[in-house]
Amino acid sequence: MGFRTLDEVIGRADLLSAPSLEHHWKARHLDLSPLLRKPDVPHGTPIRRVERQPDILADQLDWELLRVSKDALDHQKRVQRALPISNRNRTSGLSSATSSRPRYGEMGLREDTIDLSFEGSAGQSFGAFLTRGITLRVLGDANDYVGKDSRVES
Repeated sequence: MGFRTLDEVIGRADLLSAPSLEHHWKARHLDLSPLLRKPDVPHGTPIRRVERQPDILADQLDWELLRVSKDALDHQKRVQRALPISNRNRTSGLSSATSSRPRYGEMGLREDTIDLSFEGSAGQSFGAFLTRGITLRVLGDANDYVGKDSRVES
């Protein structure tokens, strides 16, 4: 087609065409032309990403959990803390679990070495893949897959 970079084709809806759907019993009523039309925007308006998205992982709760759990992970000292949580904090506790696994193996830490309580709404997969020695509690509610595949003996 003669293009050397992706930048040269980004926004070039004129290079796309929809297949004929007239003979398909279910799709023949679909009109894909709105998807292939260049949007009406003022001249000079960028039609591609021109600034970076905010790094939503930079302020995740797990970074704070790793700081709180540092003594437990490094020296097996008991850590107990209460923290707020919101449902945008997904898979909370996973970083602590993955940090302990290479150091302490399947046996994990001593029971309740890391003991964290949360108040609020826990996000999806809260406490997923926890290892022995990490206890997480929620006073509030939690989304689906709480504690999925956590292999902790009771």
